[in-house]
Amino acid sequence: MKMLDLANASTEAEFNEGRVTSEQVHLLHKYTDPVPCRLKMTLGGTDSQRIFVVHIKRMRNDQNNMMVTDHKGRIMYMNTDLASALGYTPKQAVKMDISNFMSPPYSMLHYKWMKEPPAKVPLQSCRCAGGCGSDSSPFHATLSKHMHT
Repeated sequence: MKMLDLANASTEAEFNEGRVTSEQVHLLHKYTDPVPCRLKMTLGGTDSQRIFVVHIKRMRNDQNNMMVTDHKGRIMYMNTDLASALGYTPKQAVKMDISNFMSPPYSMLHYKWMKEPPAKVPLQSCRCAGGCGSDSSPFHATLSKHMHT
């Protein structure tokens, strides 16, 4: 049964019990493998006026990678796990800019854009994670180092 059909057929009690879920969801991304996710729907409205709220959570969280950048994309902190995965020490990484981890032409475009970021960040921007939408839910991303010869 499709999630929307399941949600339409479910009662308010079933939503409250957390029974409107699917663990067979894979989010597709242009640059990575499909990400297995758990999808849970809750009722945002009432039983007579239904508004479905979709909660998506990654099934696996294998990585403990963390990086903090300032508003211009300069790396302020990178933990040892992420630095090692990218081939650097944390001390080397904090001297870098986030555009150093992007392949051309994106590295040049990002560098120029970050020199003078616009006052208002577009909703679809990568700089919008965890604060530009209607809620401030965390955004998870996976970084990888690309070797160019």
